[in-house]
Amino acid sequence: QQLATSRLARRWLAHLRVRVLRFDRQDRELSLPITPAAKTIRLPERATELRKWKLRAHDAFDPIWQARFERRKAEDPKYKKGMARGGRYKRLAELMGIPKQECHIGMFTVTQCKQVVAICEQGLLES
Repeated sequence: QQLATSRLARRWLAHLRVRVLRFDRQDRELSLPITPAAKTIRLPERATELRKWKLRAHDAFDPIWQARFERRKAEDPKYKKGMARGGRYKRLAELMGIPKQECHIGMFTVTQCKQVVAICEQGLLES
């Protein structure tokens, strides 16, 4: 859904005089203004659905690793965010039955994102 994430992609889209639609967390449509005469490309419904589920998965997963970071940081000042996030992704990979290298919300399908939300809501990552 976010086709214009890099500078190179934005330049390429500007060259084509294209406006790409994006959505924020409240499902409000945002457009990237390229030029006034730009035509608009609407992404396929499947891509929009995937983006919404990825946002939901992050909304469920992020507070868990952030809370873990805050708890551990209070005990050990050398504890880093990456340690908390990586540890929770490792546990998530175990619960989902996938390799840790493939366990990242940005790489997930809609089904996997729904699975992440369910795991987080059940509190299985809290331990």
